[in-house]
Amino acid sequence: MNSLIKMIPRKPLLHLLFLVVVFSLMGCNIDFTNFLEPFPPEINLRIRPAIQLRGADLSLLPEVRKSGITLKNAAGKNEDMFKTLLDSGMNFVRLRLFHSPTDSVSTLEQVRAFKEEINSLGRGTSILLAVHFSDTWADPSQQTLPKAWESLSFELLGDSLEAYTERVCREIEPRIIQIGNEINGGFLWPHGSLQNPSRFRELMNRGIAAVRRASPKTMIMLHHASPQGAAWFLEMVSPLDYDLIGFSYYPMWHGKSPSLAIRTFDSLATIHNRNYMVVETSYPFTLQWNDWTNNIVGLESQLGDGFPATPKGQAAFLKTVKNLVFESRMGLGICYWGGEWVSFKGAQATNGSPYENQALWDFQNRALPAIRELGW
Repeated sequence: MNSLIKMIPRKPLLHLLFLVVVFSLMGCNIDFTNFLEPFPPEINLRIRPAIQLRGADLSLLPEVRKSGITLKNAAGKNEDMFKTLLDSGMNFVRLRLFHSPTDSVSTLEQVRAFKEEINSLGRGTSILLAVHFSDTWADPSQQTLPKAWESLSFELLGDSLEAYTERVCREIEPRIIQIGNEINGGFLWPHGSLQNPSRFRELMNRGIAAVRRASPKTMIMLHHASPQGAAWFLEMVSPLDYDLIGFSYYPMWHGKSPSLAIRTFDSLATIHNRNYMVVETSYPFTLQWNDWTNNIVGLESQLGDGFPATPKGQAAFLKTVKNLVFESRMGLGICYWGGEWVSFKGAQATNGSPYENQALWDFQNRALPAIRELGW
């Protein structure tokens, strides 16, 4: 090993490439998340990155655990969801953060506890934190102000945004942070609506400044929900100091062809010289249901081209999206959304899971083949 060390080039970019090649030849299983922290400034991550981030949003896992239901791995052995996913090769977790939710789900305290669990495992798993800047779900249809901020002036709203973002960064220390979730129309409506782009950018700059000050190693992501409208959005945010682009891809909303969607994402990322991630995607393994809550996907017409709603079809869809992202020039990672959202409130629940047929566990609570696609 000493002789190997003497061979390592002194220039940072050559150094990194040398290590990747050597360890590949040695047959080692490298956790590339370690290469994200820190990068020498000379390395331009934005040219076909060697890093491949593969993760899942696990924001509802604490609620699933609290319900007491038993989950199984692919072998049929009782196992916690998080362990099953980690053993598959997943190397980051996406967590949602609400400001002051009424049901105590996705609170700062809950996210902090999950962070401590992740750190205690010592497996190099990173956190992608999706800050909604709302007390509830924020998406293209709603970006509701936190109740605590409703009466604030624009200037005081900026102060609160900056102080809150700084606190979140210091307490969670995420590897990647989304300033807003699916902000197609802006965030913190009406103040940060894209009807007034200059005010939106002013608020966004306050959040960016807080991240840079409190957690310099954290990468900042701006998340647009779809290929549609993304070109205008990315041009509008081009003056901002951010690192990554996040996209969502669901066939029922964003087009039935994964290859067309990913080509669009990669083209936009190339134009704006940013790596991108598909931070939300999912697919059904069945069109049936397991509780009495209406499911979001339940029709053949909502499926992607060539991917049946079967366990094999779900796995093939995720494999296709993953491969397209990692084969593209600027693709950095994928994240499965709703994989943990099994029917955990009972078969009669009308407030259960609208995502049970897109989860990564079947109706017998056994891990599905798609989980393997979060590995290498």
